[in-house]
Amino acid sequence: MAISPLEYSDLTPEIQEYAQNQWLKFEDKAAPLDVSTIKSELTYAFALSDFIYESFYAVPQQAVEWLQTGSFEQAVTTLRIHDEIATALESVDSEASLMAALRRMRRKIQSHIIWRDMMGLASLDEVLEATSALADEAILQARDWLQHSLEQRWGVPTGRSGSRQTMFVIGMGKLGGCELNVSSDVDLIFTYSEAGATKGARKERDNQEFFIRLGQRLINVLNQTTVDGSLFVVDMRLRPFGDSGPLVMPFSAFEDYYQHHGREWERYAMVKGRVLGPKSESQQELAQLLQPFVYRRYIDFSAFQSLRKMKLLIQQEVKRRQLDTNIKLGAGGIREVEFVAQSQQLIRGGREPELRVRNLLQTLATIEQFEILPDTNVTQLAESYRYLRKLEHMLQGIADEQTQTLPADAFTQSRIAAAMGHAQWQDLLAELAQVRGYVHQCFDEVIGEQPGEQQPPQSTLKAMPLWPAVWEDSLVESACEELVTEHSRDFYIALQNFYDKSHKRQLGPRGRDALEHLMPKLLGCVCELAQPAQHLAAILGVIEPILTRATYLELLVESEQALAQLVLLCSSSGWIASELARHPMLLDELLDPAQLVDTTELDAYQDELRQFMLRVSEDDLEQQMEGLRHFKQIQQLRIAAADVTGTLPVMKVSDHLTRLAEVLLGFCIHAAWSQLKERFGTPEGVNQVDECLSVIGYGKLGGLELGYGSDLDIVFFHLVPRGYTNGAKSIDTGQFFAKLVQRVSHIMTTRTHSGELYEIDLRLRPSGASGVLVTHLDGFANYQREEAWVWEHQALVRARAVFGQHNLLSAFADIRQQILCLPRVAEDLAQEVVKMRHKMRDHLGSNDADVFDLKQDAGGIADIEFLAQFLVLNFSNKQRVLSDWPDNVRIFETANSLNILSDEQSQQLTHAYISYRNRGHRLALQCEKAKVPNSEFLNEREQVKTIWRSFFNDAEQRLLELERTVE
Repeated sequence: MAISPLEYSDLTPEIQEYAQNQWLKFEDKAAPLDVSTIKSELTYAFALSDFIYESFYAVPQQAVEWLQTGSFEQAVTTLRIHDEIATALESVDSEASLMAALRRMRRKIQSHIIWRDMMGLASLDEVLEATSALADEAILQARDWLQHSLEQRWGVPTGRSGSRQTMFVIGMGKLGGCELNVSSDVDLIFTYSEAGATKGARKERDNQEFFIRLGQRLINVLNQTTVDGSLFVVDMRLRPFGDSGPLVMPFSAFEDYYQHHGREWERYAMVKGRVLGPKSESQQELAQLLQPFVYRRYIDFSAFQSLRKMKLLIQQEVKRRQLDTNIKLGAGGIREVEFVAQSQQLIRGGREPELRVRNLLQTLATIEQFEILPDTNVTQLAESYRYLRKLEHMLQGIADEQTQTLPADAFTQSRIAAAMGHAQWQDLLAELAQVRGYVHQCFDEVIGEQPGEQQPPQSTLKAMPLWPAVWEDSLVESACEELVTEHSRDFYIALQNFYDKSHKRQLGPRGRDALEHLMPKLLGCVCELAQPAQHLAAILGVIEPILTRATYLELLVESEQALAQLVLLCSSSGWIASELARHPMLLDELLDPAQLVDTTELDAYQDELRQFMLRVSEDDLEQQMEGLRHFKQIQQLRIAAADVTGTLPVMKVSDHLTRLAEVLLGFCIHAAWSQLKERFGTPEGVNQVDECLSVIGYGKLGGLELGYGSDLDIVFFHLVPRGYTNGAKSIDTGQFFAKLVQRVSHIMTTRTHSGELYEIDLRLRPSGASGVLVTHLDGFANYQREEAWVWEHQALVRARAVFGQHNLLSAFADIRQQILCLPRVAEDLAQEVVKMRHKMRDHLGSNDADVFDLKQDAGGIADIEFLAQFLVLNFSNKQRVLSDWPDNVRIFETANSLNILSDEQSQQLTHAYISYRNRGHRLALQCEKAKVPNSEFLNEREQVKTIWRSFFNDAEQRLLELERTVE
């Protein structure tokens, strides 16, 4: 459809008045030039374009010359643009003068192009060709000047073939298609043909270094805004690896990137890719390198899927940013015409070379020629495209601004309507609605969803702007602010860091495709959390280690349950997130959420481990160690999953973690025994290790209170008389058992690829670190009776045998009870307990008045444990039943039944203890220390302190007096 602007007389009074005012200012500036003969033409131009006014106001004689000589009647040709810029650069002697000359030339040529366009003198083809030629010549002549300048200092970049190297500039998008907007940025990619080094300078430099510096200087010349205005905003994000990739790379690296890392949207973008400048052999070589990536040899209908995804992204962006009035991105806009044309290029371009053109109108003509789409559709689509591009240029020509959004103010609306040949804005809107309606209908027919095709869930659709094909800081940050209400900046930074890392990794096409499908789904799930910013970094920390493992990425894409479970568990527990990050194979456990939280029965761990280890050879210790660690990780993940989902209460969680540790410890002992037996034989009369060896668990292991990161406090004893083993290489039994414990320690604590099994602490054995690793039970009993300190008897309260046959367990239980039931002087015992507690508190308690350490501070867990130990050591001589239990809760219950504790005291201690453990447990799940604000648990702490004073007040006073005496 032919479009001509309204006659001046048909313009609104407001526009005419505005134009007259602009004319008066111009007339004053132009004096003493005679401008009266060109008043009507200039006034009309000023009515439609402020850019034309500003350009001619800056150089009035230019307007006079052009109008008086009829220059505007002639199109701006590519040759003319080349010659004018070349002439302007002849006198350039510095980078600053280069920038000034180019900006003056752009304003001069751009004003000529926009004049002809706004006045209805130029066809769309002319405007697109001239605007693109202006960009081409400015970029290429700036490059040539800068390369020559740099060669004077650094030498001539020379390839391995010995030929001079030039930096090729690939124009992308509309520049690549020679259809640039009148006010547009430029998408560029830099490359060069051969690796090599500079020649002719004092210092030889790698070609890569030379061209990176050249690229940086070229971007600065093009991009920087100076007193002379702007030239072109340069966007380099379409280069391989985006912002994280090198600024320039040789052809070989180009080929490698697009073969192994190129993504679907890059195929779409590279359809428009054009090396600026005259054709050369190197250009042909580059085109041949890229062709297999862009165009498949077969008819490639998979392109539809990628284009639909891009369509969804754009639709979400339009909705989120309220871009309905954007004639490029909105429904029925320019982008949809481009999608229709380029979809056919991607699908059939491999088989039909004629489709391998960059210009959209030429592409539509070829589609019509090959009857790929109905003729009427293509003709109308081309006309619609011309209309939309004309309107786009009118929007941009007012102020030389890159915009595709319809104006909101009435004055600008009137100017645009007039430029498009309408007296009323509403008439223009009606005409535009028809055009956009047709384009969108055609787009839906070609690219739209097929019958039965599933739309992504709303959460995924909303999150799509968070993971764009091309990262743009402002747009992604804006999307974060809209989707994440609190700490959106933290969310954005975590996402940006992950984006940068993921684009530096070599994922391969399969992995890259899986990641592109996964991220909107994952981010959609995260954004539905109560505090998404708090959890995103931890969740992405799980994804990062599997970036190069396409199978795991695909697992999360294909299994919505697994993905949902991942987000749930990682947001509930930092410990789970860190475990999954360290051990990605655990992701397999997410496939069946029901099974994941269905923890193993306590009495079934032994059999589960036995079956799990059947897959590992008994002769391969390294694989056995890996298997044990993997089993522990799986079981702990299941326990943690049941924990955070509320399936298991804290006390039961500890039961499971404790039983798991016992079973793994037992396996390690049997494995170590088998190895030593093969080499040394066994002690006389012994066949199995559990007949002669027992392990005492202290602390949390003994008290059935293990946590996720707990170490194991253990002591070994045996029941074998002195003698020798019966193997070919016989050693005495003391050596044998020492080697056995060393081997067990090695199996458990060696840090393999999967980490260590458990950290173990053997220092509670008789005589501590200076004692032998394993003692005879009689020696253990004698030590406890005759040499042990009070604190060692306190530790014995929370001790129980965790390995060995029944007779061994019973033997230890008898000795433990004997020791705990020894008669003691209450005052002396209280004094020792208080002294040890003060020592611990001084060394381990919190020094921060605003913090309460759940374990070490006054009124905390340690006070409760010391109270329980005192009750057992002080009263068991008369009430032996008090020594039966190794756990605090049952000690308090028994003390209450014996009237040692009142009902209130027992309840208060039990409540405080369980409350502290619950809180500490939750903190451990978040990988945080067992410390809380000082304002928490005030009542519980005071109650514990009160009970403490009721038993230890005199001992506290005596300790105070003793400390004063020492001072």
